[in-house]
Amino acid sequence: MNGLLRRKMPFTEYGPVWRVSKFRRLAFSEAFSNLGNMAQGIALAAYIYMLSQSVGMYSAFLLIRFAPQFVLVSFVGKIVDRYSRRYTTTIINILLGLISIVMAFFSGNIAVIMVMALLAGVVELPYLPALSSSVPSLVRKNHLSLANGLLGVFSGLARIIGAGIAAFGLLTDAVVWVMIFNALTFFISAFVSWISLPTKNQDLDQEENTGESGKSEPKIPVGFWGIFRYLRGNRTLKLLVLGSTLIWGCLSLSDVLLVPVLSAEVSGGEKYYGIYRLIAAIGMALGSYFSDKWHKWFATERLLSYGYAAPLLVVAVGTIGLAFWPMTFGLVFYLLLWVALMLPANLLAVELQHTPNAFRGRVMVVADAVDGFLFIVLMVVVPQWVRFANVQNLLWLTALPFAFISLVWTFDWVRNGRSSRHRESIGRGEVS
Repeated sequence: MNGLLRRKMPFTEYGPVWRVSKFRRLAFSEAFSNLGNMAQGIALAAYIYMLSQSVGMYSAFLLIRFAPQFVLVSFVGKIVDRYSRRYTTTIINILLGLISIVMAFFSGNIAVIMVMALLAGVVELPYLPALSSSVPSLVRKNHLSLANGLLGVFSGLARIIGAGIAAFGLLTDAVVWVMIFNALTFFISAFVSWISLPTKNQDLDQEENTGESGKSEPKIPVGFWGIFRYLRGNRTLKLLVLGSTLIWGCLSLSDVLLVPVLSAEVSGGEKYYGIYRLIAAIGMALGSYFSDKWHKWFATERLLSYGYAAPLLVVAVGTIGLAFWPMTFGLVFYLLLWVALMLPANLLAVELQHTPNAFRGRVMVVADAVDGFLFIVLMVVVPQWVRFANVQNLLWLTALPFAFISLVWTFDWVRNGRSSRHRESIGRGEVS
């Protein structure tokens, strides 16, 4: 009876990675980092729009936070692979904390905030690849899906708190204190990263098998195009990056148009942006919790390419629902949208973590740049269409192509599933 109860308890399946003390500390470090980053990111986005009342300025702020990865992609990958990931994550957190302090001192100056946001976007580029590349140094590779799921849950819970802080800061005009709080969380995260990560960039499985012979070192692709050809030649990674590209592209629509939609729906609606980001954080935590199960369902050669099909459909439908009912049912659609976004993320993360350690960081950075390309393009192009259409109409119209693609993709998944089951039943009949 006790065993049955233990199996039914939530989070019990994460036991193999939770018992690794260094990984626990890493999860807390990532949570602290996301806590402050979420609070400041939300507060700044709405704050910029309140100061400027310009969709163009708002989209420019979002753009400069993401665009640097395309310019510095090769340089960032080399940092992640060449230098200790322990030093990399610690230094980045310290620098981001200092940038947040500068923003707090110049909170009324849009130009300074934009410059600091650009600087923060450049500084933080190696952080996630370095963090994700470090996970195999703490847990065994057969536990990577569990580790990524638990990291996502911790980060999601931290984002919930961060979004709540941002919402409070926006509604009480205390954005400066949000920036100071963010700086504090970055400094705490820097300390925890320092005491958690190993100095040497070496996988746990690799370290335990150092005495084995007969294994040749993998050939390291050279430059951006070498890594890009590696991704293109790997069918599994190629399909997963395509799915990630589409789902993040669809997400960009609500990212860039949500604040203008809220502002158009009700006077001062941009102040409610923090509440929506709180809902997004809850959705991310829920999606991350179930991402390990999603990985187990689809982590086969036959099903892997369909792991993003149903989530993309939910994200597209959620975006359309958000456009029609932003202040009512849109809250539910927005929650489902973010749950669906996180469900398949583990499929790509685990495959990237299985790439050779010698150039894993570069592969992650290039994959991130490729699947973020559509996200950035739409973030630049869509705001230019506001002059031709109402923002709510623009939001649901731009989501329609993604809905169509996801429907075709989901139909193909269902059809192939039925065909496969039919072939299996014929095979069993012939055997009998």
